[in-house]
Amino acid sequence: MIGSEHVKTPNIDKLACEGIRFTNWYSNSPVCSPSRASLLTGKYPIRTGVDHILTGKRGHAGLSNQHETLPSKLKENGYKTAMFGKWHLGTTPETRPNAHGFDEFFGFHAGCVDYYSHIFYWESPPVHDLWENEEEVWENGEYLTESITERAVNFIQDQNMDQPSIFQFFWANRPPLFDRSIDFSILSGELNAPIRPFNRFFNSFGRIERSYSTVQSTFQFFRAN
Repeated sequence: MIGSEHVKTPNIDKLACEGIRFTNWYSNSPVCSPSRASLLTGKYPIRTGVDHILTGKRGHAGLSNQHETLPSKLKENGYKTAMFGKWHLGTTPETRPNAHGFDEFFGFHAGCVDYYSHIFYWESPPVHDLWENEEEVWENGEYLTESITERAVNFIQDQNMDQPSIFQFFWANRPPLFDRSIDFSILSGELNAPIRPFNRFFNSFGRIERSYSTVQSTFQFFRAN
């Protein structure tokens, strides 16, 4: 279904064959926050109030919860909703994921964090930025993509299969660019990325994909950045 010769996705393929595939993808912005606001609301960025890259500092608003979003509408229609990974649409309680229709959230509010410390270094001063719903959590030393994957898999497996309709966003931090434990003389691909982090990323993708074997009705978005 995804066209890859290397990553096999039989369970997602089965969902796609038995459901509806959306094969055209248009982004309303070339940068993070506006494109996310458009995807969630179906509006042009300027109409969402998010027409630029948002700061990751605490206390800064973003996408107003006055806007209807895809997860909020699906939740009204019986879907269990969740998001795992990068939010980048506001750091105040009323602009965070749980205020926009997501039942569950695990990830970070800013645009990027360190894979292991989960600290946002892009602006000064640096700030820790890892959250489970509205609670700040500390998992120092844990590889972020694998932590996100763990929550995503658990979310799918914990659903009541008598009402198995789910909507899940899996928004990875970024493509894996480094790993402290590997030999950096071994490089692969146009991004000059070491082989092992890519393997870890695809292993995470595979874990999520296999968990869909029991799901009957789902919306799933995988996005990097």
